[in-house]
Amino acid sequence: MANLFRGAGHAQLYNKYRPTYPRELYDIILTYYKKRSDSYETLVDLGCGSGQNTISFAPYFNRVIGLDTSKNQVKLARQNKESAAETLTNVEYYTGFAEDLSRFAKASVDMITCAQSFHWFDVEKFYPEAKHVLKNGGVLAVFGYGNVKVESPEPNKVIQDFYNGTLKGYWDSRISHIDDHLEKFMPLPFADFTRIDTLSIERQMSIDDFIGYLSTWSAYQSYLEKHTDSPILNKLLKRLCDLYGTDQPGYTIIHIWWPIFLLMGRNIQEQS
Repeated sequence: MANLFRGAGHAQLYNKYRPTYPRELYDIILTYYKKRSDSYETLVDLGCGSGQNTISFAPYFNRVIGLDTSKNQVKLARQNKESAAETLTNVEYYTGFAEDLSRFAKASVDMITCAQSFHWFDVEKFYPEAKHVLKNGGVLAVFGYGNVKVESPEPNKVIQDFYNGTLKGYWDSRISHIDDHLEKFMPLPFADFTRIDTLSIERQMSIDDFIGYLSTWSAYQSYLEKHTDSPILNKLLKRLCDLYGTDQPGYTIIHIWWPIFLLMGRNIQEQS
């Protein structure tokens, strides 16, 4: 699994601007889970980032554990836990890798989730680890979202040109798995495989906040390493303001959305 978010600043941007998933997604995952499972002891969230996905499962499992390769993300997740309105005593965060789940005993985990992180895994190493720690009937739920779409054709073209043109050569090759919604990993090597592509994340954001979201893209962060003082996002903001006919990007609201993909499978162990 790649070691991302080395800088604390990138982790903070990610925490502030990245979208969260709709309640319906979690309802679908939990409905799938309880069809053949009635234990709600332990859930492990891999590539947990700053914990947005992790805490969504806190009301349902006795112990919810987030792992991430980034110390900065884990530190931020712990800070978010402490500042949360509700008490999250059953949530824990640690630095760790999806390819090494040795901190968990055999058949001790009820569910493993991976939100927008699976494409970074070395799946040949991850799958055996997951099958080892999941209980019989335990579930692997992998989900994420594709490239952002903007409501109007012209602004949408500007963003797609930025994604595919300006940042071309700065994306890690594994971004292709997000572009094709994890098609390469179909089907997961688990029983009862299910795929759902009918959901989306929809948001109303100011142009300012949308530019903030674009600043979280890993390719943009790589671009900045070579072009430290680049005004590219300021130019993009101006272009969007021109298209929307505004000089107040902090108050001009645009409608954007991301298509969600969800892959689920169950660890079924044959009786000897």
